[in-house]
Amino acid sequence: MRWSDDFSLPENGGHLEKSYGFQIRTHIKMFRCNRVNGCCIAWWSIFSFLICYYSSYVSPYYEIPVSCDPIIYHLMGRGMMEGLMPYRDLFDQKGPFIFLIYGFSYALCGSYWLVFVLEVFAVTASMIFCYKAALLFVSGKKAFIVSLLILYSMCSFHYYAGGGHPSEFILPFQFAAIYGVCRLYRDPDRFVRTGVVFGAGIGMALLLKFNLAAFWFVPFLYVLYRARMTGKAWIFTGSVGGTLLLMLTPCLWYFYSRGALLDLYEGYIVFNAGYGADAVSFKEMCRNYSQWVKRDIMYPSMLMYIVGGAGVILSRMPAREKIYYTAAFLITCMGVQGNGKTHFNHYAQTLIPFAAVGYLVVARMIHVEEVVSRKWRRWLFPLVVAGVMACTFLNCVDFSCRSRAREWMSAFALPDTSDEPEGENACAVLGRHAVWFYCVNGLVPPIRTFTICASDKQGAERERMRQYQEIRRGKIDYVVIAGEYFKPDNTESPSLRAMRDLLSTEYCRERSFFREVTNLDIYRRVKRD
Repeated sequence: MRWSDDFSLPENGGHLEKSYGFQIRTHIKMFRCNRVNGCCIAWWSIFSFLICYYSSYVSPYYEIPVSCDPIIYHLMGRGMMEGLMPYRDLFDQKGPFIFLIYGFSYALCGSYWLVFVLEVFAVTASMIFCYKAALLFVSGKKAFIVSLLILYSMCSFHYYAGGGHPSEFILPFQFAAIYGVCRLYRDPDRFVRTGVVFGAGIGMALLLKFNLAAFWFVPFLYVLYRARMTGKAWIFTGSVGGTLLLMLTPCLWYFYSRGALLDLYEGYIVFNAGYGADAVSFKEMCRNYSQWVKRDIMYPSMLMYIVGGAGVILSRMPAREKIYYTAAFLITCMGVQGNGKTHFNHYAQTLIPFAAVGYLVVARMIHVEEVVSRKWRRWLFPLVVAGVMACTFLNCVDFSCRSRAREWMSAFALPDTSDEPEGENACAVLGRHAVWFYCVNGLVPPIRTFTICASDKQGAERERMRQYQEIRRGKIDYVVIAGEYFKPDNTESPSLRAMRDLLSTEYCRERSFFREVTNLDIYRRVKRD
């Protein structure tokens, strides 16, 4: 790409016309076609299936996820299928729809199969919409390579965190929104379709993880501005609002009919509003974000954020659109990462569309016809595709994880069924490995706070104190300590001291198992006359 080239689309929509110094070509054929076809879809589907099969922990390739998040969603979903209410009977901070996905997967398949299928579908759909959007700026071959690089950015070990996260299911809606915005340059009458796409994306984000909806804030304002200029603002906002209402109504009715609407508000909205959003100075927040950039600078996505931003700023786009792009990136970062104190690697998946802009900038900088002779040019495309796929496979697949999953499966299983706790309030599990014990032994947590959701030490202490109170009030039959929980020195917090006193006075340690992965201590409640 020549830095004097523009990065925007022609207002009049002509693919073959020049706009701001460059020409968007559409007659370049991809698999002898300049649009999405069956061959492309088959290629994307197979590629995404193979990568997800070997890299996603919700894949049938693994006996059990070695990442805790999919197991937490599984336990929440299983509880829903057995009549428990999210946020009231079992608590995790994510949106209700991710629990429903895992719950349906358990009810229909008894495993994570449905989650895996939906994950493959989401990745494939993301690649399709990425290709369709990129095709408006570069040739079909370059657009196809950019779409493959999306999977590389998404499933890279550094960002993937085992898969099965809400951000993966949001990604196709993000790329669909980008494609919808780009198509407005060619077809100014697409405000209804664009509104439906935006409403579906915002609704899905609100149901999965509401802070991800920050991605749509600036694009919504941008499309609303364009709709207002053509007198169609009400049409656009109506289509967004109508679609959003259709998506949210079933969820709200589900909680309202069960008297749990307040639990939804407090457990999902209020809790997440304060998670990672405690007040910090602007200087400290900038330091947190600079540490994030410094830590991830050599990873492909972070590098492409910078390349994409530089490409947009140095292009000949109108200043207004540069501001829109910069604001969209910053607001999405703020929505996903908050003050920057709490950062998990999979947070960056929501920023993958901005990495796609970086890949697109690099693709426009490369002029193959100027450096490669026609004789060898025909072999360059398949070689690049093969190289991208090989690089993706090497960076996204770790075959040692399968043996680790097998070890974890055996480590948390009780040695025989006669020792397995029974009863309605049978077994509460504490410790860093608690959720794996629940999952392997097919147990539904008998306490609401079965996992610690906190962004700081004070929050973790509050959650552990709730665990203690729920176990004490519920008179739980068995308590299992799985992994690290108590501290060996005298620096224990009040919640840990209270739990230690409870176990020493009302429980007796029945059995202990020492495994390579974890240690299990099983305490049985002493029944008093």
